[in-house]
Amino acid sequence: MDVIDGDYIRTDDEWDELLWVWGQTDAPKGCKVEIIEGLVTVTPLSATAHHTFTERMTRRLYEVIRQDWGVYQRLGLATPSRL
Repeated sequence: MDVIDGDYIRTDDEWDELLWVWGQTDAPKGCKVEIIEGLVTVTPLSATAHHTFTERMTRRLYEVIRQDWGVYQRLGLATPSRL
């Protein structure tokens, strides 16, 4: 990993570079920082209406899915690119 002018790093792995940029992001309070399709994105947190809908949908899903399956709303996921 090479640090360039203290503002950026360069590695052999693009995913490591994206994670570094994500970690350096100074997002405003009340926002989330995500890597979406290779871009670091800052967005506001979801509104109450979104959470209300999601909670209702989750209740319905648990009525019909298999016992060994789960429904997760806020599970973090990191996947490297498939290039």
